[in-house]
Amino acid sequence: MQLNHPNRSNAVESIYFSVLLGCIYLLGCSPAEQSNEQAASAAAPQPELMETKMVAAPGQAALQILANEQVRFDQTVFRHEVDAQAYESTFVALWDRLRSTEPFEVLRQFPFLRLELLLPSEWEPLPLGMPGIRQASLDGETIPLDHPGYLAQLNELKSAGWKIIQTEWHHSEFRPGKNDQAPQSVVSFEIHSENTSKERRAIVKGQLEVTWTPHKTNSGLRIPGTIKVRNTTITDYTGKPAFTELLQIDPKKVDAKLYPRVSPLIVYDLNQDGLPEIVLAGCNLVYWNQGSGRFQHEPMLRNAIMPLGRRGFFPTSTATAMWTSSRPEKKTACCDSGPAAPADSSPQNRAYVFRTDMKISTR
Repeated sequence: MQLNHPNRSNAVESIYFSVLLGCIYLLGCSPAEQSNEQAASAAAPQPELMETKMVAAPGQAALQILANEQVRFDQTVFRHEVDAQAYESTFVALWDRLRSTEPFEVLRQFPFLRLELLLPSEWEPLPLGMPGIRQASLDGETIPLDHPGYLAQLNELKSAGWKIIQTEWHHSEFRPGKNDQAPQSVVSFEIHSENTSKERRAIVKGQLEVTWTPHKTNSGLRIPGTIKVRNTTITDYTGKPAFTELLQIDPKKVDAKLYPRVSPLIVYDLNQDGLPEIVLAGCNLVYWNQGSGRFQHEPMLRNAIMPLGRRGFFPTSTATAMWTSSRPEKKTACCDSGPAAPADSSPQNRAYVFRTDMKISTR
């Protein structure tokens, strides 16, 4: 009966509210703000000081309990996940450096004790509609390499004219160490390379089975022991590139003041001359197609309201372009073009009039 007493219930609610208030107070204040509050409390009368302690102390205790609980979970329930993230960091750091530094130099500095390669099988042509594409699997005899041997292989590849274009590395599987066995990882990888002097391009794609050492680098990264290459293929192509670069579009090189976004990117024959134009609505540019891979850029709208929306289209029945925005105000920009000039007229003689209307969209 005492538990249902109104005064007792109110007292319990007051304590819970004080604990909650203390947690919110600690989360909402920066260290400087907390110091200022503590100084103010110290200068206040004794009753107010006691009241502050009643609120703050339970809040600090509650937060400490949560922090201790998180540490306990990381050391028990989530310990393997925490370990996996620690070992994964080695290849995350490798990937980051490969994107920002000369790739062969980065690979030279990658530490490990032993690498086990496999000789490739016979090349098999791939029926992808283009001659010269073939593939081989690395499933032959094992070739063990220590780190000096690995460095020699890298030097040989670079001297032969190979360049690394891009790479990918993903920690696919982690096996915690147990019964005196070292932890192991499976890392999925992909390396795109090119040898321009031989007109050859290659993609190496597969997995690495990594057995880890207990050692770390000076920066705290785990050091692999043995790395075994498995489930790996090499796909290569010899000949002229399948695609030829015609145009590089960089709005910042056109005008540094342009809005830094190209989307929506629309390809459409604006003047109906059989040559599609390239519209970079996000930065208000249109590239007029002059044929033979030549383009001339100019502003799409004379007085554009930036930024335009992220989606757009040109209906086939008219020369009307529409952009819908994902911003909270939900505005739609409509741009209508005037009649097209004759197809044989030069771009300088063609006149286009754009009208911009802003209205509320129903989307």
